[in-house]
Amino acid sequence: MREAATAGRDEFVTKTDLDAIRANLAPCATRTDLAALEARMYRALWIQGGANVAILTALRFLPT
Repeated sequence: MREAATAGRDEFVTKTDLDAIRANLAPCATRTDLAALEARMYRALWIQGGANVAILTALRFLPT
């Protein structure tokens, strides 16, 4: 707390700084883009899980 209280003002993030960051990020990803990305990630997760189950099932029935 002492260090934060004695730090210079230039070390703190201001609302202007945050607005500048938001302005730079806004064109990169919209809510629609993020929703599509999330859907692709979930689809990939389900495919990987299915592949794991198929591989483990196949390994169980292979002769030893």
